[in-house]
Amino acid sequence: MAIAKRPGTLVLLRHGESTWNLENLFTGWTDVPLSERGVQEAIEAGRLM
Repeated sequence: MAIAKRPGTLVLLRHGESTWNLENLFTGWTDVPLSERGVQEAIEAGRLM
């Protein structure tokens, strides 16, 4: 039996706005919470996916 091949999908997604983004602070190793806007962005991204 042959297995049908179909192309995969690659999704690139950046995190939503964080509380530090609002203050123009940047992080690399610190786990900063999302702002309210960032939470809404994440919810919308999940809905679209």
